[in-house]
Amino acid sequence: MNYLGPISHDMLRDAVAPVLSFSRITKSFAHEGRATPVVDGVDLRIGRGEVVAFLGPSGCGKTTLLNMAAGLLAPDVGVTSYAGEAIAGPNTRVGYLTQADALLPWRTTLGNVLLPLDVRGTPRAEKRERARAILDKVGLSGSERHFPSQLSGGMRKRAALARTLVYSPETLLLDEPFGALD
Repeated sequence: MNYLGPISHDMLRDAVAPVLSFSRITKSFAHEGRATPVVDGVDLRIGRGEVVAFLGPSGCGKTTLLNMAAGLLAPDVGVTSYAGEAIAGPNTRVGYLTQADALLPWRTTLGNVLLPLDVRGTPRAEKRERARAILDKVGLSGSERHFPSQLSGGMRKRAALARTLVYSPETLLLDEPFGALD
């Protein structure tokens, strides 16, 4: 048995505290003049480093939960928290790859990948280096100057993935990330 030293209060808290939690979450959407429940009474705790998959039929609330974790949607009832704090707006600590690639049609592949770094005010040389490196990792080197309309569906999805990964988010939220990939 190896002895690693004393266990601190912070180590215990970090090991036990969820990074993402849904507490008694309920969400409905209006449809034809009445509320249609999509998520009802969800309680879920996800720890740091865990990989979790939401499985279920279309319309069961998988994307709704991801939208709440990203801070794009508020629950009707309950609390969604990240690192112990209630999510009350866009959660910039997560990277969210949505079902649709949501690439900006007027920006090149490189321009789309640079977008989050532009928003964060990353220095020009650093952001170009990071964007080119991540484009290489997803197999899009040589496509930097192509516009989304010039890319295949799989290439568009990889460009969106690169845009999500380029700023090194703490947590990844992936909504059907491999749907368009061959």
